[in-house]
Amino acid sequence: EYVVRADASDAAFKIVDVSGSNAERLIIDSSGRLGVGVNSFHDSSTRLQLQSPGSDHTGIVITAAATSTLSYIYFGDTADKDIGRIVYENSSDSMQFWTNNAERLRIDSSGRLLVGSAAVTYNQSPLYVSGTDPVVATFHHSDGGTNDEARIALGALVNNPPYQRGVYLTAKNNGNGHDFIV
Repeated sequence: EYVVRADASDAAFKIVDVSGSNAERLIIDSSGRLGVGVNSFHDSSTRLQLQSPGSDHTGIVITAAATSTLSYIYFGDTADKDIGRIVYENSSDSMQFWTNNAERLRIDSSGRLLVGSAAVTYNQSPLYVSGTDPVVATFHHSDGGTNDEARIALGALVNNPPYQRGVYLTAKNNGNGHDFIV
């Protein structure tokens, strides 16, 4: 059994479970913050907070109306409310990540990671990166000392990872620059 309370002590609107636990299930506080299952808000910037009781998992489910429609979360500000977004395209079973009103990254239904505009079209490998700059990817080993190496391992054997029987593309810091070693 639930009751609706307007609590004058903290100027909050609450839905309370009065069937024994007297737990607050939903709170809208005086700042307009919405809490579901919360005792207190994380901080003053929190607008929506969900918390499960005990050790249960907490989640949000966004369900589209049909298999041909989208599920999405928008991010933005007062000037552009959807400049960033996460989109799930049900018709292709892909997840898209947008920044500055453009798709930047996609994970397709096969689990391939596609980065850049052409990646959506040319997506034959597990990782595809495309861009208009001559440098489409940067790999950096951050220690940076002399004789340090940054490696990309390539291999085609199922039971042996590339670092055991593959080919390395290696950039080695020689103290004056980098050597490229295959």
